[in-house]
Amino acid sequence: MAHPTPNRQPAPQQQHAAPRRRRVRQWDRRNRRWTWTWR
Repeated sequence: MAHPTPNRQPAPQQQHAAPRRRRVRQWDRRNRRWTWTWR
């Protein structure tokens, strides 16, 4: 175990490419219009 563990470097965060989130149309009752939201 000469070299350090690879866990020291944090994994790159891909917030804009999250697989769980997708753009969906949602009706905004307060503004009475359609808006884009992430679900």
